[in-house]
Amino acid sequence: MQKCLPNQRVALLVDVQNIYYAAKKFGQENDLYAYPNFRFLIEQFSDRKLVRAIAYIVEIDQADQRDFSAVLREMGFEIKVKRPKSLPNGRSKADWDIGITMDAVALRDRVDVIVLVTGDSDFVPLIHWLQACGVKVEILGFQGTIAAELFAAADECTTLECSTETLILRPNPTIPPTSAFLQLTEESLTA
Repeated sequence: MQKCLPNQRVALLVDVQNIYYAAKKFGQENDLYAYPNFRFLIEQFSDRKLVRAIAYIVEIDQADQRDFSAVLREMGFEIKVKRPKSLPNGRSKADWDIGITMDAVALRDRVDVIVLVTGDSDFVPLIHWLQACGVKVEILGFQGTIAAELFAAADECTTLECSTETLILRPNPTIPPTSAFLQLTEESLTA
């Protein structure tokens, strides 16, 4: 990230589903269970004034997410939860694009910077609108998951490396550890 002004007021809006699947993909490629390190995300703004941190979660029927939500709340996140809607074709849909957009619009007069933690190019029109209102827009996302349109539109785009700093990694008990897992574990011990 670029050097920031300490008085900058920041809103952190996290598309949990988007970054969760980016972490999961990395884990699957390395025979691991990988989860985003949300504490790392919050710590990225310790040099600025974090006005709001909102985590947008899609409720999954098979998973009890109360503990996860409680941990995020303890870190300082406000939690917003949405249940998937069933479509006529039998599939389900749940995303937070409109909710995140509405919150960003509502926050524009209270912050200097809005940080979107996502890779979704659907936010490009929002980015342009916020910039026209005088709000700086930063994107945070995992390597290989940020749409090119976001890179082009954002004032700043930070690509997070998949590492023991940005991810919580656990070995998959059904698969022997790979050299990638052993290397990541070694890196975390020497850091």
